[in-house]
Amino acid sequence: NTSIRIQHAAYVLRTCILSKAPQMIRDRKYHLKIHRSCLVGSEMVDWLIHQSPIVHSRSQAVDMWQALLEEGAIAHVSQEHYFKDKYLFYRFSGDEDETLIRPGNVEQNECEQQLADVILTLAQVGPDAMLRMILRKPRHERTIDDLEIIYDELLHVKALSHLSSLVKRELSGVLIFEAHPFKGKVCKNN
Repeated sequence: NTSIRIQHAAYVLRTCILSKAPQMIRDRKYHLKIHRSCLVGSEMVDWLIHQSPIVHSRSQAVDMWQALLEEGAIAHVSQEHYFKDKYLFYRFSGDEDETLIRPGNVEQNECEQQLADVILTLAQVGPDAMLRMILRKPRHERTIDDLEIIYDELLHVKALSHLSSLVKRELSGVLIFEAHPFKGKVCKNN
């Protein structure tokens, strides 16, 4: 199950951060408000890039963290943002109310041995998470890069292969992602 794998990935990453770079997770003050046990988005991207040669760009690292955010394994401290490579605060789920305890040696070793597999898993699911995030954005918030990502995906949809490039470009600007709580239920939207 992807959700279980993502939650496990978050556990491994959190454990590795606490053992290798514990200063990353700490209380931070912004606009007179203290945010407990959080990390900075740009530092999270830096850390992930330095863990494996599989992570070859900042945008790929953002995709990987977005996969964790989408599954609720991490969250923006005020639930206002997708994952961004900026000075924004995120935390692992459950960390706000917990006292952070540095993991033991056995736990550290187990997680460090699993880190490469976890990064590979996140590298595989990251692009899909980013595409879903882009498709959830209102049309007016999409960047040119976002539209290019959607367009590139449309090029691979066999059912749309008969459409011209111009039509696919127009489609990339209007497609949205809808999620419905009940499988098989017909929804009508006028």
